[in-house]
Amino acid sequence: MIVMRWMAPLCAVSALLPTGSAQGGAPVLAAQRPPAVEAQWESSDVRAALDRSLYAVSVKIGAEQGGPVHVTAELENFSGKTITAYAVTFIAGYADGVQREQSLTEDILGETVLSRVPGVTVPTSAGTLNPHEVRPVKMSLPLGAGALPPVSATARVTMIIFEDRTAVGDPHWIQTVFDGRRTSSQQDEALLTELRELLARPEIRRSGEPEQTSALREALAGRIAELRSAGVSAGWTEGQLTKLQLFQDALLRSRQHFDQMMSHWDILQRAASEQSKLEVTAQ
Repeated sequence: MIVMRWMAPLCAVSALLPTGSAQGGAPVLAAQRPPAVEAQWESSDVRAALDRSLYAVSVKIGAEQGGPVHVTAELENFSGKTITAYAVTFIAGYADGVQREQSLTEDILGETVLSRVPGVTVPTSAGTLNPHEVRPVKMSLPLGAGALPPVSATARVTMIIFEDRTAVGDPHWIQTVFDGRRTSSQQDEALLTELRELLARPEIRRSGEPEQTSALREALAGRIAELRSAGVSAGWTEGQLTKLQLFQDALLRSRQHFDQMMSHWDILQRAASEQSKLEVTAQ
């Protein structure tokens, strides 16, 4: 099984709000790699480049009480450059000799960018991978025959994207991450444009407080209702509408929360746009 965790504005927003929490992390999408590209990319040079850049310094099997079995790897960045995305494959061994692979791709560009913004705290569970930093990566593991847990586990990094937009490893997942950033940037640009147009409405722009915030709340609620009613014909995805509702929730808290969220979302959108094109494949 392959799991993808994208750079998540949900995670970023929760870090901005006083009562927020980044627990739960990014939206998780299941994806299958095309069979035609299976492991053809992994030359000895590429493997060496991966191992000297990002390495699992420890891998442990564990389980919460009454919860699923999981594996946790601590990935340390030895590259000298900031890493903004990576893929790792966990190989679990069972008592009957069977081995199973679980793969994970994570884009942590959002956490990386927001960690540099004054006043924003990125939780350890959603940490960065600057040079020499260690990031814990956790994934559930299936039970083996007889519902027994695995007896061993190893972790192998298969793809890395650096902040300078160079990359090394599996080209399929490198391209998938960059494509995801491009889509996210385009959707968030449309979302921010929508919010700025609401703010520019004469009845809102010319009002003083608290009337301005009240008018903005009403306009935003009305616009969300319009877009939901129009459905796909409006050209908006469910994810974009969910993000608009997050802005609505922030505005219900205070105008300060809303303005702060707009500022930080703009930072995320520009970062995703700037980091959506591969510069060169690193070796």
